[in-house]
Amino acid sequence: MGRSLVVALDADVADDVALVGGKAASLAVLRRLPGVRVPAGFVVTTAAHRVASSTDLVAQAAAALGTTAPSDPDFDQRCAAMGGALENLTLPTELADQLVTALETFGDSLVAVRSSSPHEDSRTASYAGQYQTYLGVSARDIDAVTAAVKRCWASAYSPTSVKYRLEHGGEAVGGDMAVVLQRQIAAEFSGVMFTADPRTGVRNVTAVEAVPGLGDGLIAGRVTGDTFLVGDDHSVWRVGQDGSGDGDGVGNTERSALTDEDLIALAKVGSVVEHHFGAPQDIEWCRSDGTFWIVQSRPITTLFPLPTAPDDSNRIYLSVVHQQMMTDPIKPLGVSIWQMTSPATVRHAGGRMFVDATMQLTSPARPVMLDLFRRSDPLLWDAVQTVLNRPDFLPSPAPTDPSQAGAGGPLSNREPLPPDRDIVVSLVAESEDRVTALEAKIADKRGVALFEFIEADLESLKASLFAPLSARAIAASHDATDWLNDRLLEWFDEPHMADRLAQAAPDNIVAQMGLDLLELADVIRPFAEIVGVFRSIGRAEVDSERLSERSGKAEAASVEGLPLADQVQKLPGGDTVAVALKQYLDAYGMRCPGEIDITRTRWAESPEMLAGLIVANIDHFPAGEAARRVASGRATAAAAEAEILSRVRSLPDGATKVADTKRHIDLLRTFIGYREYPKYGIVCHYWAYKRALLAEADRWVSAGWITQREDIYYLSFHELFDACRSGQVDAALIAARRDEFGSFAHLVTPRVLTSDGEALLGSYGPDGDDEQTLIGLGVSAGVIEGVARVLTNPMSDRLAPGEILVAAHTDPSWAGLFVTASALVTEVGGLMTHGAVVAREYGLPAVVGVLGATTRIADGQRLRVDGSTGRIEML
Repeated sequence: MGRSLVVALDADVADDVALVGGKAASLAVLRRLPGVRVPAGFVVTTAAHRVASSTDLVAQAAAALGTTAPSDPDFDQRCAAMGGALENLTLPTELADQLVTALETFGDSLVAVRSSSPHEDSRTASYAGQYQTYLGVSARDIDAVTAAVKRCWASAYSPTSVKYRLEHGGEAVGGDMAVVLQRQIAAEFSGVMFTADPRTGVRNVTAVEAVPGLGDGLIAGRVTGDTFLVGDDHSVWRVGQDGSGDGDGVGNTERSALTDEDLIALAKVGSVVEHHFGAPQDIEWCRSDGTFWIVQSRPITTLFPLPTAPDDSNRIYLSVVHQQMMTDPIKPLGVSIWQMTSPATVRHAGGRMFVDATMQLTSPARPVMLDLFRRSDPLLWDAVQTVLNRPDFLPSPAPTDPSQAGAGGPLSNREPLPPDRDIVVSLVAESEDRVTALEAKIADKRGVALFEFIEADLESLKASLFAPLSARAIAASHDATDWLNDRLLEWFDEPHMADRLAQAAPDNIVAQMGLDLLELADVIRPFAEIVGVFRSIGRAEVDSERLSERSGKAEAASVEGLPLADQVQKLPGGDTVAVALKQYLDAYGMRCPGEIDITRTRWAESPEMLAGLIVANIDHFPAGEAARRVASGRATAAAAEAEILSRVRSLPDGATKVADTKRHIDLLRTFIGYREYPKYGIVCHYWAYKRALLAEADRWVSAGWITQREDIYYLSFHELFDACRSGQVDAALIAARRDEFGSFAHLVTPRVLTSDGEALLGSYGPDGDDEQTLIGLGVSAGVIEGVARVLTNPMSDRLAPGEILVAAHTDPSWAGLFVTASALVTEVGGLMTHGAVVAREYGLPAVVGVLGATTRIADGQRLRVDGSTGRIEML
């Protein structure tokens, strides 16, 4: 019996995604659901594509395209060659015969011919609009049907489609594609239905777009349909042209023929489909003779997932990752370790972490929290306020005694600390002693004992991080900064006057890390051959971060196949450099981009990541730059203090004001550096845990429990603990988590997320930015003009002195670039987040919270950055 190259949608194998593709498999499943009507049809399978495309011409075109990247000048030409080879091939007789037989079941009907790739319509990527659809093809015209099938195959090789595949982790030569052919419905109305509102993310609303006739124009974006929202309570309202919910539906009278009852009935079908697939769906539909037909359903891949909640009550979640200046997704082990470190209730969704702030925002602490958000992160304040303004979403706080209005938490009414640096020295020493003890005790831990030890140590770490003295020291710098900026603004009408006072403040571990990297460059500078090795590795490291475009996978940089330290020690000056490098890594090797995720590769694991920054320091700065910067910063701070005190002295009651001002300046300079230290302590502990857990993972690999040590990253700490006890690891769960994690990278992380799915980024309101001006939060005073350098990798060597660093976010691993930048612009951040604190320490004008900065500012664009007003002008 011959091969089945064509299968009916009702066949048992029609739900096999590898055979029929994502679109067809979904349709096959839907045809079996009660209450859901799907047009009959059949699939030209991936096996048919594989058979038909087994020609020398296709193989040659595929080989050429497979070695081409989108940046290559002949990329478009090679895509066209691949598409042309498929479009012009001749179908094998076996396939052509089966196609004719299947078409006979359609009689004189018209046929819809559509692509159905195995990668299409999945939870990780929709591929919407990437491949072609052909409508109105006569089932009697075998040549026209055959041509449409081949054009569907060829559409996988448009330049846009190939780029999309590469961006989503696929290959340029995208594998075999199926094609689904269905009886075309004579539609009176057609459209798209989203079982959650795609604009807001709200899950209890279905959004319907409708046009008369076929919906291909609507789906392709050539026609604007009428939009309706249907609530779970069966309320129906039309959406206006501006996106508001008060449209009156005035327009083509045919469109208005869809009644509320029609829309409610359609939404019910959507609910059945969503319930079956277990996720909100993007559904294409049509109506004929009063019957709704479903012609496609796929997950809405742009919705931000919801955290798991303990009950069905309304909840508001605040982003943790925005406050930690790292909005990239975090692997399950990383999420669980952070949850065990935090005293707050931390939920997770989409690889990001959120604090459940429902209780605090329904308590008398609400005004205190809102004032804190307003001052430190206006976008967060706006997003929270938007939710609180929704009627009946969260209850208002109960009336409270006015004398208790400031009772916002354990630090309320705290006794002020004296400006005594010995307090900071003592806190740092205690932290260092804890890390030393941890490293000694964890060294011999194995199996269950290791997990028990880490669990107990995390409890101890959490207690130390939020101990009263440490919390008061951090609060002292915040309070002093607020007091100074508020009073000086009141007295002199000048914002951010306190910023210069923070320059070269003592005990800032992150600022010191950048200065120590300058000094490491000075050690390496005299040895030309070693500089050459660092330069070669730095270039290779940056190239690996560009994902090489062809494979979509980064590889570790290497020269001569040897680790950096081994290469260095072979050369003149090698011993000196190796000692200095080891000292730097002993102090900072636990750090890396995205360091709050324990699974991220640390500098100590891959010192090559630092090579580009070290060479940039050698190229851009003379020897002794670190000492010069410290001296200059101290002089600037001293001059700012003298100027401020002199001006304050001239005010009425100047002597009293000077005393108060001087005390707050001393508090600021004493404690502002400590603000960065607790996180350093956290990552020191994480680094010890990681080494021990990876050693345990190696034992699991040897025992055959897992296939590679990194498998443990896709299970939570307690899942690993349970596996250790039982000796059984869920390999399927690891594989599913790995695939799921790949889909998280393209999600936009909201600052605020609600339990009904609303995802909010916040807004600066109607007086926000325009085409030439961007608005953010000014966090470090000064005005700078310069060229923007838009970077995604803190290890980049592309930033030159005088250039303005533009990034989505900056955690401590970016400190090496702060010594080179003339100003800082980020999409994420607040007044006291990492980038702001270190920018003030280095004297960099900085604006944070600039929505879309990395996409709206072109690399090389000339800017004027005002760190006081938060305005960025494109010149």
